[in-house]
Amino acid sequence: MSGSISRMTFNSCRIISREPHTHFPFGLVLLIGPAEIRSSRQECWLLKQLKKPARTIRHSQEFLEAYRQASYEAQDPGLRQRFSELPKAPISLICCALGMQVNQGGIIRLAEAFRLQSVRFEKEADDAMDLAGARGAGQWLDWSYQDPLEAVQQAKSKGAQTVALTLNDRALPIDRIPWSFPTVLVLGEEKTGMPQAVEEACDLCAAIPLFGMMPSLNVTHAGVIAVWEALSAYRRLNPDFEPARQISLRLARDPESSQAVDGSLSL
Repeated sequence: MSGSISRMTFNSCRIISREPHTHFPFGLVLLIGPAEIRSSRQECWLLKQLKKPARTIRHSQEFLEAYRQASYEAQDPGLRQRFSELPKAPISLICCALGMQVNQGGIIRLAEAFRLQSVRFEKEADDAMDLAGARGAGQWLDWSYQDPLEAVQQAKSKGAQTVALTLNDRALPIDRIPWSFPTVLVLGEEKTGMPQAVEEACDLCAAIPLFGMMPSLNVTHAGVIAVWEALSAYRRLNPDFEPARQISLRLARDPESSQAVDGSLSL
């Protein structure tokens, strides 16, 4: 059989498939990501993974399972129906172009996990896009593309505090930021940071002290730390803002509790 590549849409996701041949007698289906087109550099990397059937099939299955679990209600009956009525944390993210660390999906998953207001991405110069890491979170979050400087100026015009996550002479340690709400966190590219105009437009700059040899963190990892600091400050002022799922609600109400439903812990 030929090894030709075909593309199709399935379950709101873009899938790449290979017809049966000697390495894949059953045919391979590899999930690439939700419905948007990836850049050629990413697609080439993914096509190389076709030589690793066990790995790619496992990743595809894990993605689909996570997508299903995003709507799983056995432990939280009715949550899907009432989720849109739950208040959002008045925290938003603005992401400058991510460069080689393109991972919009991971940032979407981060923002949805903490029930943030919204995410705005700058389009990549080569239109690179990777939403696979969202694992179904995008359906519950307001996210779109917008010029970062325009997004910052728009947020400020609505009275939001804007905090650039970047290391410069005026940066404060992330745990010493005088948070006010609503607030917008602005993330830059790991290697080159963010455009100077965007940085200067922000009210404050924050940085995460690092204790090892590496001078920086992956953008998504840095975003997690910054979001947690901002959300913790918000919850100190608004303790009635609580997790949507019971398993995390119990942890939020009783930090010393480590027991979860079925003996597992999933935040």
